[in-house]
Amino acid sequence: MALDIERPWFTYEDHGGQPRASVSVTDMDQDAGNISPVAGIVNRYIYTQWQSPTEDEWFQIDFGADVAIQSLTVVFPRITNPYRKYETQEILPTDLIRHYLDADGGTAGAGAVFDSGAVSCKAEATRGYSVTALSTEVTARYWRCQVNAASRASEGFFLVALGFAGPIFQPSFPHIYGDKLGFDDNSEIQRTPSSQTGFVTRNERTLKAVLVWDFIPDSERDAWDAMDEHAGKTEPIVYGRPNYDLAATSAVTGPDFYVLDGKKCFVGNNQSDLSLTSRQYDANIKQIQLTEHR
Repeated sequence: MALDIERPWFTYEDHGGQPRASVSVTDMDQDAGNISPVAGIVNRYIYTQWQSPTEDEWFQIDFGADVAIQSLTVVFPRITNPYRKYETQEILPTDLIRHYLDADGGTAGAGAVFDSGAVSCKAEATRGYSVTALSTEVTARYWRCQVNAASRASEGFFLVALGFAGPIFQPSFPHIYGDKLGFDDNSEIQRTPSSQTGFVTRNERTLKAVLVWDFIPDSERDAWDAMDEHAGKTEPIVYGRPNYDLAATSAVTGPDFYVLDGKKCFVGNNQSDLSLTSRQYDANIKQIQLTEHR
């Protein structure tokens, strides 16, 4: 499928999260003694993270077989608490990322199917998402991701919470106007009974989105149902918002690609009703309410 970057899209089938997949790094012996090993990238638990041995390292996922790939998502930790904004951030948009894809029988890390070259990851410090979308789908077994987090040279390491790779589902039409995407503040204010003095408990914030599609043709119902049946309310979904001013980047090898604006994508779980509503002949309505998978 040729991607239209000016329309929203989803990736819900994560080949890296399948039991047959395996993840590795340069030195697996060193990783065996790591308190935050690379296995944390594929286990879907965002609080378990890989701590790299230096600020310039790669991880590699073997999907176990050739699979369809069109989006590559790397989730970094982030800082949303405003009282921590002057700390060293977990990641910055200017830090570099490079993706290599290779097919079964090829050399992992060679980039014979796709090599993005080193590009800015565009992961916002308050969100932590670096999402690369290929203009057309490719077939590959191996994904190597090189991260050069120069902003963390003084720390000497970076953290990765999730690597997510799979095909793209793009609806025929954009969602209707009125879509919402923003942070839900998990902080709490408690007040004393007498003076009503406020005592604040500050917590990290959570992204949420509400999206509605109308006039979905009957011919597209199966595609929507497939996403609902796969993801349910527990499996993460990558959501990419329309990027109207984003130009394609030429790859070293393979199709052109886009690195999304870090504020126009995130990984969430669908909390809304898992069905389409028929409104008239050949027209259906779908609402998706995403809560960040963190």
